[in-house]
Amino acid sequence: MNIQFGACTSLLNAPLISEAGGAHIEANFMVYTNMNEEEFAHERDVLHSTPLTVVSMNNMLPSNFVIYGTEEQTQKVCDFVRRGLQRAAALGCKIVCMGAGSVRNIPKGMSRDEAIDRFVALVARFCAMAAEYDIRIALEPIRSEETNFINSVADAYDIIQRLPECQNLGINPDMYHMYEDGDDFSNLIKYKDYIFNVHMAEPVTRVYPKPGSEEIEALYVQFLTALKDADYTGNVSLEAHVKDFKADATVAFEYLGNLAANI
Repeated sequence: MNIQFGACTSLLNAPLISEAGGAHIEANFMVYTNMNEEEFAHERDVLHSTPLTVVSMNNMLPSNFVIYGTEEQTQKVCDFVRRGLQRAAALGCKIVCMGAGSVRNIPKGMSRDEAIDRFVALVARFCAMAAEYDIRIALEPIRSEETNFINSVADAYDIIQRLPECQNLGINPDMYHMYEDGDDFSNLIKYKDYIFNVHMAEPVTRVYPKPGSEEIEALYVQFLTALKDADYTGNVSLEAHVKDFKADATVAFEYLGNLAANI
């Protein structure tokens, strides 16, 4: 399999990721958008001291943002995203993942149709801005326990179909969320033309993958096999809880690399 494993983490961890055998970093869009120039420059310097690149960014929107509100509230969101895209471009990032499950949650009293229309209009604005920086937007399906909107890969595809003008809009499947909501891994193959970025984690406790349970290993193999059958050659970022960052990352990269090599 021609895929590269990396991790969702701070740029300050770039040396540790590199030493652990990781190939890239997925940085936090919200954090780096809010960071002052001095801190940003310092962390970028740390990144540049390693061979790693920032291939993608996650956590696009703060949880207190309102995306179904007034035009003033919507403009506030767009202004934030514009600043973040400028930072993303400065890091060489090419993909921004839009999870924001709580932000996109359809509020009580609003019909699903209205929410979809308003969400689609907002995503269109995001995509237009991102295209100026040669950046793609990837919608991330989130388990239904966390949000009532876009829970599956098919749900994300439905939004994409409503925006044919947005050629830079795709999907960011997450193994943990797919497992939790019973989203069949075969959907990675069905919607393969729209898979821009991928997240992985141990599918039950959401920690870094490691050798252990044969049942869990079988799930990793199923997921990676689906990616192979989908001809996916992009990046896979670990998005999970971690105790000892370098130790856990070292084990995860070696373990997943070996599994992928034998698929």
